Amino acid sequence: MPEPTAQDRIARFEALVAQFPDNVLPVFSLAQAYLDAEDWVMAERLFGRVEALKPDYMMAVVHRATCQLQLGDLDAARATAERGRVIAVAQGHTGPRDDCEALIERIDAERDGGGI
Repeated sequence: MPEPTAQDRIARFEALVAQFPDNVLPVFSLAQAYLDAEDWVMAERLFGRVEALKPDYMMAVVHRATCQLQLGDLDAARATAERGRVIAVAQGHTGPRDDCEALIERIDAERDGGGI
């Protein structure tokens, strides 16, 4: 059986989100599918929805910062990455903390004219 395409995954999770709009798991999965498809606008919007539903959902915050960086919104990306770092530290997750710190460094480099 062939691997589902990005569009297949998006369609499947859109149906689940329509059925369970306030359930963080299908919303996160849909956001992840859009992230995998590099649809930064939809992914950012949906990770924001996850964050609104569950503010301490660390990976949604980290991925949202990545989307904001890809969209060129450096101020929002830095603020979101910092929130992600704080959540990661509070939850004892060193890998995501390091990811957030690396994002913050990339954002600061971009601000200084270094590019992504």
